[in-house]
Amino acid sequence: MRATWSSPCSRGMEDGILSRYPEVKTLVIENACDVELFGQNASAWQRPDWVAEPGLKLFVYFGSLGVMDACEEILDGFAAMKDRSSVRLVFIGDGSERSALEQQCAGLGLTEQVKFLGLRPKKELIGWVKSAVATFVVFKDHQVLSTSSPNKMFDSFAAGIPIIQNTRGWIRELVDRSGCGINVTPKDPNSMAAAMEAMCSIESADWQRMSDAASGLAAYDFNRTRLADLYLQRMKSLS
Repeated sequence: MRATWSSPCSRGMEDGILSRYPEVKTLVIENACDVELFGQNASAWQRPDWVAEPGLKLFVYFGSLGVMDACEEILDGFAAMKDRSSVRLVFIGDGSERSALEQQCAGLGLTEQVKFLGLRPKKELIGWVKSAVATFVVFKDHQVLSTSSPNKMFDSFAAGIPIIQNTRGWIRELVDRSGCGINVTPKDPNSMAAAMEAMCSIESADWQRMSDAASGLAAYDFNRTRLADLYLQRMKSLS
């Protein structure tokens, strides 16, 4: 028997369900932010020497390095920056495209400024994320992927770190509405470079507003308790 209701993770997923099954009742329940983990103080974590230079700006991508993830766009954007002498880029994670990305990095002459760290323990990951000026949410430019609800985004919000993202769906609207980061044009290295340059030159007060916007989303919109209550209310209404 076909389910009479569904709980998709984004409005885009909801639209996809209703386009095929308009009779189904839906309730969007996004992924929750793990504030208890990523919101903790990471002051005890020490940056490695190669990213410890005073004034250095650090960008972090963490998550899958797979076919769906447009991590090559980050590298192209980094290579297109006008001045990256005091900027470092770190990839944390693994996947089928890691080898190709490392080859791309070498071909662009970026190996001194870009590091692939593989999978890292969560305790160390928290330190990297909270040391970043921004993290990335990047997917291939496909309608289905624009409906995604990626854990890396919610972890960044929980840590109070702005995002740079390239999708065209609900996340783009969220960034526009909340001010939690910067949207870029997919497959446009200059757009990615401009976003990274903006994050490097942003005034501390403006960056803090982005950080506060990200933290605010974690505290309310994607609060685990609030989302669980919404889900339970729907379950009770159906019983």
